[in-house]
Amino acid sequence: MSDLQAVHPGPAADLADAPNAQGMAMFLGAGLDPVDGVSRAGSLARATGPRYASVCDIDETGEMLACGAASFSHGWLGGHGMRTAVQPVGTGPGRAAAAHHGAGGDAPRHRAVFLQVDAHNAPVLALYRRAGFQIAWPDAYWQLPAGTA
Repeated sequence: MSDLQAVHPGPAADLADAPNAQGMAMFLGAGLDPVDGVSRAGSLARATGPRYASVCDIDETGEMLACGAASFSHGWLGGHGMRTAVQPVGTGPGRAAAAHHGAGGDAPRHRAVFLQVDAHNAPVLALYRRAGFQIAWPDAYWQLPAGTA
């Protein structure tokens, strides 16, 4: 995680043991499938033992800029449900949320990290490549079944 923290120039993230309402609302934001958003938010809210990272607006309006969850199992940290608000893409809040999963005393709990990133999300893939991650297999969301229009 130190490599991911090194590529993070954005605002600091808050870590918590439970999700907050603003973070869960990000799954229903512009450009996201509402049915999938409700399902993902529900899954994260029911999870046992994850840590939740959130980044709020620097000007103290309290607007949520990024959020995500991390789970820990058998020495692995799994990044889940990373979301960034539409406006600040590329300004650092997503990097902050991801980087801070390895902070706050959690680093000794894991030896390896995995993340799911849509294969078409070039900016995020580039961020994780700079942090030393490699693609293990392609992942794609929102694909229609073959033969449908």
